[in-house]
Amino acid sequence: MLRYHRRNARLTWTVGISALVALGLGGALVAEKAKERTRWQVVYREDFTRATTESLAATWAVTFLPWATSQLMPAPVGHGRFAVRDGALHILGDNGYTDLAYRGDLLGGVRVEWDYLARKENLNFNCFIGGANRWGTGYTFHVGSWSNPSFVCLTQGKEYEVLDCTYLAQPMQAGRRYRFVLEKEEQRLRLQIDGQVVLEDELPSDAYGETANTFGFDCTGLNEMVIDNVVVAHKPMAQRVSPLAVADRLTQVGQHEQARAQYRDIVRTFPDGDLAVLAAFRGAVCAGRLGDDAICASELEAWLATHGEHQAAPYALHELTEVTRRQGDAARVRALRERLASWRGHPVLAAVLRGIASEHLSEVAPGRAKRVGDRDYPADTVATVKATIAALQGWAERYGLEWWKNDYAERASFVLLNFAEYDYIIDRFVPYSNNHGEALMQMGRFAEVLAAFPPGSYVRGSALMATARYDELFTGSYPLWLEWQARADVGQVAELLDGERIPEMRRASLLLAGRFDDVLAEFPDDRHGRAEALLGLGRSAEVEGVSDDPTMLARALLAGGRLDELETSHPSAYAELYRCALARWIAGERPRARALVAAIDGGDVPCGIDETMFARRMLGGFLDLQADPAIDPATAFATVLARPRGEYKQRIWHLVRYVVGELDDTAFLAQPYRHLVDERLVFAQALRADCRGQAAAALALYLTYVDAPGTPSSSARFERDFLAWRIAVLSP
Repeated sequence: MLRYHRRNARLTWTVGISALVALGLGGALVAEKAKERTRWQVVYREDFTRATTESLAATWAVTFLPWATSQLMPAPVGHGRFAVRDGALHILGDNGYTDLAYRGDLLGGVRVEWDYLARKENLNFNCFIGGANRWGTGYTFHVGSWSNPSFVCLTQGKEYEVLDCTYLAQPMQAGRRYRFVLEKEEQRLRLQIDGQVVLEDELPSDAYGETANTFGFDCTGLNEMVIDNVVVAHKPMAQRVSPLAVADRLTQVGQHEQARAQYRDIVRTFPDGDLAVLAAFRGAVCAGRLGDDAICASELEAWLATHGEHQAAPYALHELTEVTRRQGDAARVRALRERLASWRGHPVLAAVLRGIASEHLSEVAPGRAKRVGDRDYPADTVATVKATIAALQGWAERYGLEWWKNDYAERASFVLLNFAEYDYIIDRFVPYSNNHGEALMQMGRFAEVLAAFPPGSYVRGSALMATARYDELFTGSYPLWLEWQARADVGQVAELLDGERIPEMRRASLLLAGRFDDVLAEFPDDRHGRAEALLGLGRSAEVEGVSDDPTMLARALLAGGRLDELETSHPSAYAELYRCALARWIAGERPRARALVAAIDGGDVPCGIDETMFARRMLGGFLDLQADPAIDPATAFATVLARPRGEYKQRIWHLVRYVVGELDDTAFLAQPYRHLVDERLVFAQALRADCRGQAAAALALYLTYVDAPGTPSSSARFERDFLAWRIAVLSP
């Protein structure tokens, strides 16, 4: 129906009623209040020409969330995470999240302008508003986020609840200065970059547009953000106060009973005007906040019967839907959601669709495995997720929305990726999204990735590395860790250690070079780096006192020979469990080792993790050959040979067929994954010779592979264990 479109000219969805109704009692004051709004008034201006790091501490609060501990902490002046240099403010990510928040609270609308420049990476030009930092109830704009310099996402709170997202026409660039403008007025949020509106949203979960607001900036990971020419302005609250204001304030602080009494009084005092209509509606919602769902539903039904054409009607329908959902009447909930479809295009429908999606989040939340091999997801997960996506697409079509702008879509694409549902992801999910690109890469369709994804994005960078196109990858426009991995894999260890290339990755470079004592000396506060160094030095017993990272703890247990404890306490540490199985086999526990491999393979091992690729697809068959050399390799690897070609970037498909003799050198070298393909051919030759019992040839080839620069990869811990085992066994 076109009811909403016919009335659109006279409706103003940006009035405060929008925020009141959707999830709380937000809302505009009466129409005359808008007329009293003054122009933006500047309350703070800073160009940093005279500021010092110390003087800024009075105006700005810095918090830091290190990746190693995930514990939010204040960052004192002098720590180095923020400083004034060269007439601008610099913020360092420092292997975590550094938030710089304005200390003042501003009532009314807030407008912030600033120059933004990323020095090292074209990612995460982030900013937030509405909370003390991005980890509370505030709203964060992630610009150049999710490792994609073209992606912009609006989220709320620490859990990254997705509210909206879009793609920029041009990717963000490191070294370029941008002018950002962030506005929050009543329940409206708007972000502009260089004069262009990037995202503009209504926030129905925000109770009032007049609440105190702060704002801030964010620096992530290895980046360094430069901020300059900050201008803060606000629109003060109206001098004339609507009769609704007192009740609205009571609602804001949770005094719903008193607020309900005030709203009832307004209805009695102003029975014939719009004030009474709004007050009656808000009073009904108060009943729901007090736990009186039956009264709330009854009053909302009565209100809608009389005011079904009112501009607040879609919000009332949404409130009634939520109350009915709490009452457990699924059929009635669906009917109300269908009724909301008559307001196609209305802003509240985005919240409605998010609510529908949130009801299904449990489908894409893995359970906690208690034993090795337990499935993280039910056996019917893929069918369930696909059915939910179809339903969401149906609702989105009726509401005039895009179905994928919610948490469910993001998590569902990851789950489907783990289940190797690549064709489905490519068909149903948004092009240019990371998991869409990852699905293309898993199938070996790198040309499509390179044609579609912007320079600087993680997905494009991965495709460049996969196709051995290093020139673009080494231009400094890609994530530093990705460039580092590529340089490490092609043997540029000395260049990485000279301090001129990617100095931010020095710790990783020292670890790669085996200089573990230097890591301990140079990085005393880096818990992750210290744990890696201790493992490298064979001091696994000390790791538990340094790191609480599950992977590190699992590796320490393995290194210490505590295999039973590893299997019991880390049932989802797939990479270490495969290493555990190999260790048991080497120790003579062959039946237990083979059973462990079968158990892991029977679980939900993520298909997209290359670290487990060789172990998952090749270890079981190889162990079977070691137990009975008379088995034909094609029989031992029959299950792998039956797997689809399009997984693990076609690497396993080519490897197993080379090992069993179906492919020759030329066919192996012609595979789409080009990264270190010549070196990987040597490994394939070694494995084929080993499977055929040709010990001398296999040993020589294994040694050649180990001596090649960049092989095995620094992250391929299982492969290193496997090579050490085979070289030891085959050596005379």
